[in-house]
This record gives sequence, C-alpha cells and structure tokens, in this order.
Amino acid sequence: MPKAPPPHLGILPSKRPGEPTPLTPYGDIWFTATGGGEPPWGQMARWLIPLQRVHGQPELAARFARYCASVPGQYLSVTRFANTVGAWATNTSGTARRSWDDPQPGESVDAYIARLARSRP
Repeated sequence: MPKAPPPHLGILPSKRPGEPTPLTPYGDIWFTATGGGEPPWGQMARWLIPLQRVHGQPELAARFARYCASVPGQYLSVTRFANTVGAWATNTSGTARRSWDDPQPGESVDAYIARLARSRP
C-alpha cells in the first residue's frame, strides 16, 4: 500500500524550476545568508507558513531577513526564529528590538556563552 503524501505537499519548493511558492522569499533569504546553503524547506513549511498567516508575508520576510543578518550562518534555526519572532520586529525608531540573551554585535561565541552562563541561576 503506498504511503500518504506529507500534509505540507504543495508548500515545499515547486517541482517546476522558476515557479515561486509561499516559501520562496524565505528560501532566498536563507540562501543568501548562508552563502548558498540549502534552505530547510520542511522546517520552513512547518513554522513560517502559520506565522505568515498572522504577520503577513512582507512583515515576516523582513523579520526573517533581520534574524538571518544578525545570526552567524552556522547557528541559523527556523525553529529559533519562530520562537523569537517578536524580537525581530522594528520599534518606532526603525531598529530591531533585541533580547538581552541575543548575541551582541561583535561578540564572540565564547563570550556569548560565558555571558549566558553568568546570568543563569
């Protein structure tokens, strides 16, 4: 008996090259941020499509672009972005809000881990 198709079929990248999908803008952002890395289409379908319904595609794509620009490529995570999507909105001055536990600009990974370790009970 054949297996049922996955529930997100039709949301994943199109089988026809050049045909955009709802995930195309996020895949392009990921591809650029990682220097050509293959986007995790399944995770994007699971986490970004529901968020897109809430925030709208232009706003969510802008937040995702800010996230990808702020996090080193090897640490990018669609799940982490989805869980912190509010932190990537812009405030009234047009700058992205940052949480105290986000990596700071120019902070090394070791300094970031040490700062988090000092702040936890």
